[in-house]
Amino acid sequence: EECTINGKKYIVYEDQLLKLFDLCLKCGAVTDKKIHENGSMLTVHQSCSNCEHYVTWNSQPLINSIPVGNIALSASILFSGNTPLPMIRFLSHLNCKAISESTFYDHQQQYLLPTINAVWANHKTRLYTQLAGKELRLTGDGKSQLITLYLLHLVTQVKGTEPTIQRKTFIQGLFLQLLLYN
Repeated sequence: EECTINGKKYIVYEDQLLKLFDLCLKCGAVTDKKIHENGSMLTVHQSCSNCEHYVTWNSQPLINSIPVGNIALSASILFSGNTPLPMIRFLSHLNCKAISESTFYDHQQQYLLPTINAVWANHKTRLYTQLAGKELRLTGDGKSQLITLYLLHLVTQVKGTEPTIQRKTFIQGLFLQLLLYN
């Protein structure tokens, strides 16, 4: 089964969804159904006593037994710059099933941060390769010292030399010195 993490998602009311499982798809008889929740995923087990037909349906795909929507929810919280508790509380007020705070932190530790680190390492390697041997001139207005620091660090790694900084003001230069060498 192909996983489409970028596919559309909807808010679906449980009672409306379960109406789809009232009748057996094989013989049309009334069925028994049991539901199971796993974070944001709903699993419906439908059984027909008339023809013994049994169906298990998941509301989202699984990757290695992990609901894709749960990982997507954790990633969305992290990548949007939010913290999990307010987002989970928001969904709770909507009575929308979601992951727990501990699940978010498990996902962050096991999947999200290692993936971010791998993508970042790959990006840096490509960038270093593109910039190797090229002369770079960097300027800044002193409003974003952290970006300036990153670029100077990048140049240092690419060129293999200490960065040369033309300072606009003594204070800005002093600040950059503190960041670079302490």
